[in-house]
Amino acid sequence: GDVLVRGGAATGVTTDSRGDCAGRLFVALRGANHDGHAFLAAATAAGAAGLLVDGAATLPASERRGDRQAPYVVRVADTGAALLDLAAEHRRRHRAK
Repeated sequence: GDVLVRGGAATGVTTDSRGDCAGRLFVALRGANHDGHAFLAAATAAGAAGLLVDGAATLPASERRGDRQAPYVVRVADTGAALLDLAAEHRRRHRAK
């Protein structure tokens, strides 16, 4: 099942470690031609507040040590499905009137 490795809060969500990661949850997506898990260290260096990873992910050393400034980590079975769930929950909570 899904596991919250270390808790925290984020101001938004991103899937691109080259973009604005500061304060955001970085979702590591696996695709046919790329693997976002290869960019966990880059997202961390860019100020990501959290990392959403799958069960096969190896975390950068700072996350394994539990450094105080390290992002929180959530492990899920499928990061793509978890991202869709986050989007659905966001839409449910923020329905325009």
